[in-house]
Amino acid sequence: MISQVAQAITQHYNASANLKDVLTGGLYFAQAPQDASSPYAVFYFIGATHDELMDPNYNKCIINVELQFNIFATNQDGGLVIANIADVLDDTFHWAEIDVEGYSRIKMQRQALLPVLYVDEIWQVSITYELSFQKS
Repeated sequence: MISQVAQAITQHYNASANLKDVLTGGLYFAQAPQDASSPYAVFYFIGATHDELMDPNYNKCIINVELQFNIFATNQDGGLVIANIADVLDDTFHWAEIDVEGYSRIKMQRQALLPVLYVDEIWQVSITYELSFQKS
């Protein structure tokens, strides 16, 4: 399931011209390469739960995956570029139709948008989402 979700998120990014235009350094799963150009983002799993209330059959339970996107930029503009990227990323993924192979999508919803930080001359912001789906 992890590889299917990572692939679905990457495909959704690749299909979004607006996000690719502002996130020119790319979107990476788990870790960006050392030579990634700014601005770029990394997403990874925070956790996953299974809700078996609908059906005791494990294959029909609802799976809730928490994902975190961390955006990084080195523009010396007081955080304007990274704030814009966060808005575009949120427009792209909040309530998005993310199709995970072998699963039926239920929803993808923003859970939190953390404050923009400036650490070691790098602007950064984190956004978390919950993606809910069910095995087809």
